[in-house]
Amino acid sequence: MQAMCKVVAKSCEDVKQSIRRARQKALDTIKKASSGVSKDHAKKLEKEIDDLTKKFIKSLRICAKRKRKRLLLGDKDTPVKLRISLRSKKELQPVEDLALGDVCL
Repeated sequence: MQAMCKVVAKSCEDVKQSIRRARQKALDTIKKASSGVSKDHAKKLEKEIDDLTKKFIKSLRICAKRKRKRLLLGDKDTPVKLRISLRSKKELQPVEDLALGDVCL
């Protein structure tokens, strides 16, 4: 079970890095387009991106914690995979494996 918990932790860290890369890419895009956008609007967009990043990382931590708890309690039907579903270019939705039937928001 400890090995499976390590896999969950590694997957969680990989997803966190992906979220951070998406955040950095979005911030770079805002900086490149800042000549056509007011500074106030650019700051508002940056704050919104930061808020979304925090939200998804928090949601990911909750999902990983639930997964580790299920593994330690011996739920053998629980898949180990954590994945991020890209619903649109603007919205990342952290989810657990859909075989579980419960989505972690």
